[in-house]
Amino acid sequence: MQDAVEKGFRRVVKLDKKCYNVGKRKGAAGGAEEDEPMKCRGMQVWTAMGRKWICALLTIALLAGAGTALADETVRIDHAALTTDGVWVEAAIKAQEYHYFPLELAEVGKLTVRVQTTVDGLPFQFLDADLRPWQDLYLYGCIGAPDTGDFVFYLEPGTYYVRYNGDSVHAGDFRVKAIFSPLACDEIGESGEDFSAMPLTDGAAVSGVLTEGEDGDVYSFVLDAERELHLVCNSEIEGQQMLTVYDGDMVEMYTQYDLHGFVREEKLEAGAYYLRLYGAKGPYTLRYEVGK
Repeated sequence: MQDAVEKGFRRVVKLDKKCYNVGKRKGAAGGAEEDEPMKCRGMQVWTAMGRKWICALLTIALLAGAGTALADETVRIDHAALTTDGVWVEAAIKAQEYHYFPLELAEVGKLTVRVQTTVDGLPFQFLDADLRPWQDLYLYGCIGAPDTGDFVFYLEPGTYYVRYNGDSVHAGDFRVKAIFSPLACDEIGESGEDFSAMPLTDGAAVSGVLTEGEDGDVYSFVLDAERELHLVCNSEIEGQQMLTVYDGDMVEMYTQYDLHGFVREEKLEAGAYYLRLYGAKGPYTLRYEVGK
Protein backbone atom coordinates (compact mmCIF):
# COMPACT_ATOMS: atom_id res chain seq x y z
CA MET A 1 0.00 0.00 0.00
CA GLN A 2 1.65 3.24 -1.13
CA ASP A 3 -0.64 6.05 -0.09
CA ALA A 4 -4.22 6.77 0.88
CA VAL A 5 -6.34 9.77 0.16
CA GLU A 6 -9.78 10.63 1.33
CA LYS A 7 -12.32 12.15 -1.01
CA GLY A 8 -15.88 13.06 0.06
CA PHE A 9 -17.52 10.12 1.76
CA ARG A 10 -15.41 7.62 -0.11
CA ARG A 11 -11.88 6.39 0.45
CA VAL A 12 -9.67 5.36 -2.42
CA VAL A 13 -6.89 2.91 -1.70
CA LYS A 14 -4.14 2.63 -4.25
CA LEU A 15 -2.67 -0.82 -4.41
CA ASP A 16 -0.26 -2.06 -7.04
CA LYS A 17 -1.26 0.82 -9.34
CA LYS A 18 -4.91 -0.32 -9.29
CA CYS A 19 -7.64 1.43 -7.30
CA TYR A 20 -10.29 -0.35 -5.28
CA ASN A 21 -13.25 1.49 -3.74
CA VAL A 22 -13.86 0.93 -0.05
CA GLY A 23 -16.77 2.97 1.29
CA LYS A 24 -20.53 3.24 1.57
CA ARG A 25 -23.39 2.72 -0.85
CA LYS A 26 -27.06 3.52 -0.60
CA GLY A 27 -29.38 0.81 0.63
CA ALA A 28 -32.31 -0.51 -1.38
CA ALA A 29 -35.31 1.80 -1.79
CA GLY A 30 -33.51 4.73 -0.25
CA GLY A 31 -32.74 2.82 2.96
CA ALA A 32 -29.75 3.30 5.23
CA GLU A 33 -26.30 3.12 3.79
CA GLU A 34 -24.64 -0.29 3.73
CA ASP A 35 -21.00 -1.30 3.68
CA GLU A 36 -19.75 -1.62 0.13
CA PRO A 37 -18.07 -4.97 -0.53
CA MET A 38 -14.31 -4.76 -0.24
CA LYS A 39 -12.25 -5.73 -3.23
CA CYS A 40 -8.78 -7.05 -2.74
CA ARG A 41 -6.52 -9.00 -5.11
CA GLY A 42 -3.89 -11.19 -3.39
CA MET A 43 -4.27 -9.36 -0.06
CA GLN A 44 -6.57 -9.70 3.00
CA VAL A 45 -8.11 -6.51 4.32
CA TRP A 46 -8.76 -6.51 8.08
CA THR A 47 -11.60 -4.57 9.62
CA ALA A 48 -11.09 -2.47 12.72
CA MET A 49 -12.82 -5.12 14.82
CA GLY A 50 -10.54 -7.81 13.48
CA ARG A 51 -7.47 -5.76 14.35
CA LYS A 52 -8.74 -5.29 17.93
CA TRP A 53 -9.14 -9.03 18.37
CA ILE A 54 -5.66 -9.68 17.04
CA CYS A 55 -4.19 -7.09 19.42
CA ALA A 56 -6.03 -8.63 22.36
CA LEU A 57 -4.79 -12.12 21.54
CA LEU A 58 -1.23 -10.90 21.13
CA THR A 59 -1.43 -9.08 24.48
CA ILE A 60 -2.67 -12.22 26.24
CA ALA A 61 0.10 -14.27 24.68
CA LEU A 62 2.74 -11.75 25.76
CA LEU A 63 1.41 -11.63 29.33
CA ALA A 64 1.33 -15.42 29.54
CA GLY A 65 4.89 -15.56 28.31
CA ALA A 66 5.98 -12.97 30.84
CA GLY A 67 4.27 -14.88 33.67
CA THR A 68 5.98 -18.09 32.63
CA ALA A 69 9.31 -16.32 32.50
CA LEU A 70 8.82 -14.92 36.01
CA ALA A 71 7.79 -18.34 37.35
CA ASP A 72 10.86 -19.90 35.80
CA GLU A 73 13.06 -17.33 37.58
CA THR A 74 11.97 -18.32 41.11
CA VAL A 75 15.01 -19.30 43.19
CA ARG A 76 15.19 -21.25 46.45
CA ILE A 77 18.06 -20.29 48.73
CA ASP A 78 18.90 -22.63 51.63
CA HIS A 79 20.82 -21.07 54.52
CA ALA A 80 22.78 -22.80 57.27
CA ALA A 81 20.75 -23.89 60.29
CA LEU A 82 20.00 -21.06 62.70
CA THR A 83 21.69 -21.25 66.05
CA THR A 84 19.46 -20.71 69.09
CA ASP A 85 21.79 -18.39 71.03
CA GLY A 86 20.27 -15.11 69.84
CA VAL A 87 22.92 -14.21 67.24
CA TRP A 88 21.62 -12.20 64.26
CA VAL A 89 21.99 -13.66 60.75
CA GLU A 90 21.94 -11.17 57.86
CA ALA A 91 20.35 -11.94 54.48
CA ALA A 92 20.14 -9.95 51.24
CA ILE A 93 17.13 -10.57 49.01
CA LYS A 94 16.29 -10.08 45.36
CA ALA A 95 13.02 -10.42 43.48
CA GLN A 96 11.73 -14.00 43.09
CA GLU A 97 13.94 -15.43 45.85
CA TYR A 98 12.68 -17.76 48.60
CA HIS A 99 15.00 -17.97 51.63
CA TYR A 100 14.86 -21.00 53.98
CA PHE A 101 16.41 -20.99 57.47
CA PRO A 102 16.23 -24.44 59.16
CA LEU A 103 16.10 -24.97 62.91
CA GLU A 104 17.02 -28.23 64.66
CA LEU A 105 15.60 -28.74 68.17
CA ALA A 106 16.80 -31.65 70.31
CA GLU A 107 14.37 -31.24 73.23
CA VAL A 108 11.02 -29.77 74.23
CA GLY A 109 11.01 -26.04 74.86
CA LYS A 110 10.03 -22.50 73.93
CA LEU A 111 11.36 -21.07 70.67
CA THR A 112 11.35 -17.37 69.79
CA VAL A 113 12.38 -16.33 66.28
CA ARG A 114 12.78 -12.60 65.65
CA VAL A 115 12.84 -11.08 62.16
CA GLN A 116 13.70 -7.44 61.37
CA THR A 117 13.83 -5.40 58.15
CA THR A 118 13.84 -1.86 56.77
CA VAL A 119 11.97 -2.98 53.64
CA ASP A 120 8.24 -2.32 53.36
CA GLY A 121 5.93 -5.32 52.98
CA LEU A 122 8.14 -8.40 53.42
CA PRO A 123 6.27 -11.71 54.00
CA PHE A 124 7.64 -14.45 56.28
CA GLN A 125 6.35 -17.85 57.44
CA PHE A 126 7.13 -20.40 60.14
CA LEU A 127 6.98 -23.98 58.79
CA ASP A 128 7.08 -27.47 60.24
CA ALA A 129 9.30 -30.29 58.96
CA ASP A 130 6.84 -31.00 56.11
CA LEU A 131 6.95 -27.31 55.05
CA ARG A 132 3.40 -26.73 56.23
CA PRO A 133 2.94 -23.09 57.33
CA TRP A 134 1.99 -22.52 60.97
CA GLN A 135 2.04 -18.74 61.04
CA ASP A 136 2.40 -15.78 58.64
CA LEU A 137 4.24 -12.57 59.46
CA TYR A 138 4.30 -9.34 57.42
CA LEU A 139 6.82 -6.57 58.17
CA TYR A 140 6.57 -2.95 57.01
CA GLY A 141 9.88 -1.25 57.69
CA CYS A 142 11.63 1.75 56.20
CA ILE A 143 15.06 3.35 56.39
CA GLY A 144 15.59 4.62 59.92
CA ALA A 145 12.54 2.75 61.26
CA PRO A 146 12.92 -1.04 60.95
CA ASP A 147 9.92 -3.24 61.60
CA THR A 148 10.30 -6.26 63.89
CA GLY A 149 8.16 -9.35 64.36
CA ASP A 150 8.36 -12.55 66.43
CA PHE A 151 7.38 -16.18 65.98
CA VAL A 152 6.85 -17.76 69.42
CA PHE A 153 6.10 -21.48 69.82
CA TYR A 154 6.30 -24.26 72.39
CA LEU A 155 7.71 -27.13 70.35
CA GLU A 156 8.59 -30.81 70.39
CA PRO A 157 12.04 -31.91 69.21
CA GLY A 158 12.37 -31.84 65.43
CA THR A 159 13.12 -29.76 62.35
CA TYR A 160 11.45 -26.42 61.62
CA TYR A 161 11.91 -23.60 59.10
CA VAL A 162 11.67 -19.84 58.87
CA ARG A 163 10.95 -18.81 55.28
CA TYR A 164 11.03 -15.50 53.47
CA ASN A 165 8.41 -15.69 50.72
CA GLY A 166 9.91 -13.99 47.69
CA ASP A 167 7.90 -11.97 45.19
CA SER A 168 8.51 -10.08 41.95
CA VAL A 169 8.87 -6.66 43.59
CA HIS A 170 10.89 -6.54 46.78
CA ALA A 171 14.64 -6.37 47.14
CA GLY A 172 16.80 -5.35 50.06
CA ASP A 173 17.84 -7.13 53.24
CA PHE A 174 16.63 -8.43 56.58
CA ARG A 175 18.04 -10.23 59.60
CA VAL A 176 16.83 -13.10 61.76
CA LYS A 177 17.77 -14.68 65.10
CA ALA A 178 16.47 -17.50 67.29
CA ILE A 179 16.36 -18.06 71.06
CA PHE A 180 15.44 -21.43 72.56
CA SER A 181 14.66 -22.21 76.19
CA PRO A 182 14.41 -25.93 77.07
CA LEU A 183 11.61 -26.89 79.48
CA ALA A 184 11.24 -29.73 81.95
CA CYS A 185 9.01 -32.39 80.47
CA ASP A 186 8.28 -35.83 81.96
CA GLU A 187 5.92 -36.91 79.21
CA ILE A 188 6.66 -40.28 77.61
CA GLY A 189 5.62 -40.86 74.01
CA GLU A 190 2.59 -39.24 72.37
CA SER A 191 0.30 -39.11 75.41
CA GLY A 192 -2.28 -36.94 73.60
CA GLU A 193 -2.86 -39.29 70.66
CA ASP A 194 -6.07 -41.37 70.65
CA PHE A 195 -6.33 -41.12 74.43
CA SER A 196 -3.28 -43.31 74.97
CA ALA A 197 -2.46 -42.20 78.50
CA MET A 198 0.73 -41.87 80.48
CA PRO A 199 0.30 -43.48 83.94
CA LEU A 200 0.80 -41.25 87.00
CA THR A 201 2.48 -42.29 90.24
CA ASP A 202 0.85 -41.52 93.56
CA GLY A 203 2.49 -38.44 95.10
CA ALA A 204 4.92 -37.79 92.19
CA ALA A 205 4.67 -34.44 90.41
CA VAL A 206 4.78 -34.44 86.61
CA SER A 207 6.04 -31.57 84.48
CA GLY A 208 4.48 -31.32 81.04
CA VAL A 209 4.32 -28.95 78.08
CA LEU A 210 1.42 -28.45 75.69
CA THR A 211 3.18 -28.02 72.36
CA GLU A 212 2.20 -26.71 68.94
CA GLY A 213 0.50 -29.29 66.74
CA GLU A 214 -0.89 -31.51 69.51
CA ASP A 215 -4.44 -31.63 70.88
CA GLY A 216 -3.50 -32.22 74.50
CA ASP A 217 -1.82 -34.51 77.05
CA VAL A 218 -3.59 -37.46 78.70
CA TYR A 219 -2.68 -39.16 81.98
CA SER A 220 -4.22 -42.00 83.99
CA PHE A 221 -4.25 -43.49 87.47
CA VAL A 222 -6.00 -46.43 89.13
CA LEU A 223 -7.60 -46.66 92.59
CA ASP A 224 -7.74 -50.14 94.12
CA ALA A 225 -10.57 -49.13 96.48
CA GLU A 226 -12.68 -46.13 97.36
CA ARG A 227 -10.20 -43.41 98.25
CA GLU A 228 -9.87 -39.74 99.06
CA LEU A 229 -8.15 -38.05 96.11
CA HIS A 230 -6.05 -34.88 96.35
CA LEU A 231 -5.46 -33.45 92.86
CA VAL A 232 -3.20 -30.48 92.14
CA CYS A 233 -2.60 -28.87 88.73
CA ASN A 234 -0.89 -25.57 87.97
CA SER A 235 -0.53 -23.72 84.67
CA GLU A 236 2.75 -21.84 84.24
CA ILE A 237 1.57 -19.49 81.50
CA GLU A 238 -0.84 -16.56 81.33
CA GLY A 239 -3.10 -18.23 78.76
CA GLN A 240 -5.99 -20.57 79.52
CA GLN A 241 -5.20 -24.24 80.01
CA MET A 242 -7.98 -26.67 80.94
CA LEU A 243 -8.33 -30.03 82.64
CA THR A 244 -11.07 -32.62 82.01
CA VAL A 245 -11.42 -35.69 84.27
CA TYR A 246 -12.97 -38.94 82.94
CA ASP A 247 -13.97 -42.18 84.61
CA GLY A 248 -12.89 -45.64 83.42
CA ASP A 249 -15.48 -45.63 80.63
CA MET A 250 -14.16 -42.29 79.33
CA VAL A 251 -17.31 -40.52 80.52
CA GLU A 252 -16.61 -36.92 81.47
CA MET A 253 -16.88 -36.20 85.18
CA TYR A 254 -16.01 -32.49 85.19
CA THR A 255 -13.88 -29.83 83.47
CA GLN A 256 -11.75 -27.21 85.19
CA TYR A 257 -11.23 -24.04 83.10
CA ASP A 258 -8.63 -22.28 85.25
CA LEU A 259 -5.49 -24.17 86.25
CA HIS A 260 -3.64 -21.36 88.01
CA GLY A 261 -3.25 -22.98 91.42
CA PHE A 262 -6.05 -25.52 90.96
CA VAL A 263 -6.57 -27.92 93.90
CA ARG A 264 -9.43 -30.40 94.34
CA GLU A 265 -10.22 -33.00 96.99
CA GLU A 266 -12.94 -35.61 96.57
CA LYS A 267 -13.79 -39.23 97.32
CA LEU A 268 -13.66 -41.56 94.33
CA GLU A 269 -14.67 -45.17 93.84
CA ALA A 270 -12.25 -47.89 92.84
CA GLY A 271 -11.36 -47.94 89.17
CA ALA A 272 -9.40 -46.21 86.44
CA TYR A 273 -9.45 -42.45 85.83
CA TYR A 274 -8.12 -40.24 83.05
CA LEU A 275 -6.93 -36.63 83.07
CA ARG A 276 -6.74 -34.61 79.86
CA LEU A 277 -4.92 -31.26 79.73
CA TYR A 278 -5.42 -28.98 76.73
CA GLY A 279 -5.79 -25.35 75.67
CA ALA A 280 -3.09 -22.68 75.43
CA LYS A 281 0.38 -23.96 74.64
CA GLY A 282 2.98 -23.94 77.40
CA PRO A 283 4.21 -25.70 80.56
CA TYR A 284 2.23 -27.03 83.51
CA THR A 285 2.66 -29.33 86.55
CA LEU A 286 0.35 -32.10 87.70
CA ARG A 287 0.20 -34.27 90.84
CA TYR A 288 -2.26 -36.51 92.62
CA GLU A 289 -2.18 -38.09 96.07
CA VAL A 290 -4.38 -40.81 97.48
CA GLY A 291 -5.54 -40.72 101.10
CA LYS A 292 -6.86 -43.55 103.20
